[in-house]
Amino acid sequence: MSSVNGQIAVLFADLDNFKALNTKYSEPRIDQSLLPDAMHLVEGLIRMRGGAYKYGGDEYVLILPNHDAIEGAGFAEKVRKAFEQFEFRVDTDLVHITVSLGIAVWPVHSTTYQDLLVKASEAKTQAKVQKNCFRMAEIIGGPGAPLPRSGLTLSAQHLAVYLNRKSQHGLDHDPMIDPASLCNELSFTEDVLALAADELAEHGWIKLIKTMGMGKAGFSTLSPTALLFIETDQFIRGRDPKADASVVIHK
Repeated sequence: MSSVNGQIAVLFADLDNFKALNTKYSEPRIDQSLLPDAMHLVEGLIRMRGGAYKYGGDEYVLILPNHDAIEGAGFAEKVRKAFEQFEFRVDTDLVHITVSLGIAVWPVHSTTYQDLLVKASEAKTQAKVQKNCFRMAEIIGGPGAPLPRSGLTLSAQHLAVYLNRKSQHGLDHDPMIDPASLCNELSFTEDVLALAADELAEHGWIKLIKTMGMGKAGFSTLSPTALLFIETDQFIRGRDPKADASVVIHK
């Protein structure tokens, strides 16, 4: 995937063995020396790429717009190595400290910031077991990933499944669907819907109708193609996809 996809990588970073440092030097001394230097290090690394925010005494949240999972992992390794090599000072003592990081990517792992932060935090917790490393959040099978073998992002999977299931009622529903209806049915924002729809359109699975005043979704209505059902029906229902597609497309 390319960075032009509009994906956002969220990194949850946690300093390793921080409690031991507080015990050895006291919290006030660490707060006045090591922590400001750690924040400056993070800010220097992320400058011009995104934003860094302190999250508790020894944790940081890094937000990287236009970074997919591969790019997020590459940046996490850059942060990990920078901490590993940096010489911090507490009074006159040289102190070496490492960092563990968790990564989650919008909208691959979640379509909401809070859930994305939770997933990045959970991945960070896994990294803390080994320390001085990073872990990527997992995409859980089942309802969270309805088409696990499709190669689609999570939001595009949900949109594809919704359109496929709607086709079962093709005689009763107009296959031309507007953005407002889709956002309501799928609990998507217009931005999330736009990315998901563009992804399916690139596969040739839907057609997007664009008119004036389209809004943030980037289209006025969309219509599924027969290819959507041929490619996705086997993953969720096991019916005859070509017969199912004909019901919708020739309504």
